[in-house]
Amino acid sequence: MKPVYFSAKAEDDLNSICDYIRRDNPTAAACVRQAVFKAAGNLALHSELGQALTKPKPRHKGVRMSLVREHLNYLLIYRVESHRVLVLRTLHAAQDWTRFFR
Repeated sequence: MKPVYFSAKAEDDLNSICDYIRRDNPTAAACVRQAVFKAAGNLALHSELGQALTKPKPRHKGVRMSLVREHLNYLLIYRVESHRVLVLRTLHAAQDWTRFFR
């Protein structure tokens, strides 16, 4: 099992998502945050669970993406490293996630 860490950008993404949801529904925002952390915890156990990027550029080698199962509108973009799993971004599935890899 590898520990899972969130990059500063992934933390900012998650905070922005939850702040947006919290305006209308604080309970839903807490549920989304909990589901994201649960999904990240699953990556600690099954780091190869997500889909690898197709034809990644050399700097994106090893980057994978995984849906948050309880809230399929959210993606974790992550990299499996030798000693950890690093969540690079936490995104809404409607976002053009490919723009982060150009």
